[in-house]
Amino acid sequence: AFSCCYGFTGSLTIPNSVTSIGEWAFNNCSGFTGSLTIPNSVTSIGNGAFSCCYGFTGSLTIPNSVTTIGGWAFADCSGFTGSLTIPNSVTSIGDLAFQNCSGLNTLTLTGNGKCEEWPLKGIETSQIKTLNVGSGVTELGGLEFTPEVVNSYAEAPPTCAETTFTNYDAALHVPTSSTVVYFTAPYWTNFGNIVNDIKEKMSIDQTEASLTVSEKLQLKATATPSSMNNEIMWCSSNPTVAKVDENGLVTSVSQGECDIFAYLSSIPAVYASCHIGSRPGIILDISQTTITPNQILTLTPKYDSAETDITATSSNTGVAIARVVMVDGVKKVQVVGVALGTATITVAGTNDTYRPATCVVTVAAQRSGDVNGDGKVDVEDVNAVINIILELKTAGDYTGNADVTGDGKVDVEDVNAIINIILSN
Repeated sequence: AFSCCYGFTGSLTIPNSVTSIGEWAFNNCSGFTGSLTIPNSVTSIGNGAFSCCYGFTGSLTIPNSVTTIGGWAFADCSGFTGSLTIPNSVTSIGDLAFQNCSGLNTLTLTGNGKCEEWPLKGIETSQIKTLNVGSGVTELGGLEFTPEVVNSYAEAPPTCAETTFTNYDAALHVPTSSTVVYFTAPYWTNFGNIVNDIKEKMSIDQTEASLTVSEKLQLKATATPSSMNNEIMWCSSNPTVAKVDENGLVTSVSQGECDIFAYLSSIPAVYASCHIGSRPGIILDISQTTITPNQILTLTPKYDSAETDITATSSNTGVAIARVVMVDGVKKVQVVGVALGTATITVAGTNDTYRPATCVVTVAAQRSGDVNGDGKVDVEDVNAVINIILELKTAGDYTGNADVTGDGKVDVEDVNAIINIILSN
């Protein structure tokens, strides 16, 4: 789009309306001097997007919205000096993405799992003087660092290779609770100066969750020390699967898997994550109800495709049995009360595509329905129950039992029970 626009000068600020920076978009725009600001709206940076923009100066901040960085994206941006943080949201980095960014001296590695899965080719690890290892990193691989300072926020020492560190004279700062394991872990034990002074931690109340598409989940993150709770930020590794707001409210968007991260704004290497599995779900029109022996209850499942086959099972067939039937071209579930008790009816897809739904069915003995004791079951009994629900009358004002369903309470289910008795007569 702007490749080889040598005449442009000054800083570059990309507006919040931009979601993707295309391949070679600003390649060879060497006239830009000053800073580069990439907004939180950007999710991908294409191949060679800023290559040879050596006029940019200062640290390079990649926002937590970015999930992919293309090959050669920042190659030959030698003007960047200071720090580079690979945010939690990034899941792939292309070859030579940071080749010849010789001014960068501080690198922060975040994300979940193995850093060797990210091809950090192009980062001249020998120039990194301060290496910050994120709390969720489990494996560093053979990246050949020669730092002067290593800050490892991981409580369990990440697995290293023989070539991960070529300088063990560096000061190694570790969590106060993990001194012993770093002293004895392979290769970490080679550091001569281990300092146990890292106190910052992050935790989330859930580490994994399964959501139905469009379902919401409120996560709570806690920072240590507590004075840093006001610094907690949130991001998603894939907002197209699940997004998260600034308060930790997760919304499932589409089928798939992703990680939700809570991190400290001042120390991005301190974070915790919750793994989200998102898939379409079956929704039932009733989640719990009471029926009587031999009564037939019909449930109407809702899901994305009417062509999807479903199954219906009961947790206790001695109390209630369930089956799938076709009614007017729509698949429904019929439940029949067998004996007094409680059973959970589960409706699921025949494969793992849909998240199952459940309905708790209580089978109870039904009373006669003659609430007012006039020897018949009619609309007057319905009115009697409504009067009790509205607290216009009490159950003691009637000779019959207003708890028609026998579930221990007087509510709209008793009204429905009387209506069913009237309709069946």
